[in-house]
Amino acid sequence: MYNDYNFDYNFNWGQNPGYGTQEVDPELIFSVFGIFFAVMAIIGLLFYILRAVGLMGIAKRRGFPNSWLAWIPFANAYLFGKVADDISYRNGQIKAFRKILPALEIVASVGVAISFAVMMEPLVEVLSAMITYRDQAWSFYYPQTQVDSMLFTIGIGAMIMMIAMVVAAVYVVFHYIALYRIYKDYSPNEAVIFLVLSIFLSGIFEPISLLIIKNRTGASITNPPGQWVNGVFQYNMGYGYSGAQGNGQGYGYNPYAQQPGYNPYYQPQPPQQPPYGTGYNGAQQAPGQQAPQQPGQPQTPPQAPNPPYGNNQNPGQNS
Repeated sequence: MYNDYNFDYNFNWGQNPGYGTQEVDPELIFSVFGIFFAVMAIIGLLFYILRAVGLMGIAKRRGFPNSWLAWIPFANAYLFGKVADDISYRNGQIKAFRKILPALEIVASVGVAISFAVMMEPLVEVLSAMITYRDQAWSFYYPQTQVDSMLFTIGIGAMIMMIAMVVAAVYVVFHYIALYRIYKDYSPNEAVIFLVLSIFLSGIFEPISLLIIKNRTGASITNPPGQWVNGVFQYNMGYGYSGAQGNGQGYGYNPYAQQPGYNPYYQPQPPQQPPYGTGYNGAQQAPGQQAPQQPGQPQTPPQAPNPPYGNNQNPGQNS
């Protein structure tokens, strides 16, 4: 009676037992990732075009001959930094955004590309195994050496990715500093609002804002605070942000440059009169000296000096 039951106690470890599992084709995972990245690429391309149009318009109005660089990856970072540098230069500062931004962008992009190239294949294989076996013991179905190799490769790729992210974070900081300078020059009243929206709506609001300001003329062109003379920036007297007349006390204001020799602590003193009076031409007159005659007037004979004892000729005679 017991011959009706035939049990097989042999279990071949390292192979898929086939109980409660569902095979997932790795190509399906690649297809899902591919569709996702394709949709994101189309949206990114749209905003890339909008940003290129806005940046090219700003560069043209500033007289840059290479405004077409706005359409070329990495070169548009150079053009963006050049606009910020030009604004800084016209305001008396020398910056290097045109060098910093493209260098950081290239390093970050290359790092991300290397990271994906290193860990994409083992990462997809691990994800496929985890989905297929639906438990945390997916490594039982692979040789230990293969598991160690996959995890090591993923770790190297993750480390490269972290370095690239740090460089990208530094790039973002410099990018927003340059962007704020552009907003401040073209739209000073909305500069802070535009910057906040650009940060929270990254990649969406910035292209729109560049389109908004591309037909404007920057304040550094219409109302520069000063000019460079022999390598030294000299601010205009009384320059301020209150208008073209420069009657405010804004950036570059120098209270000691209002007039030559100006001293705010100087208290004016009333002019001192000479002790003996002045002549007709302001010359000091000595005691007993008669003032000189004006040109064209007849000479006046000198008057006799008064006697020391009055009008009496005899000192002993009473008057």
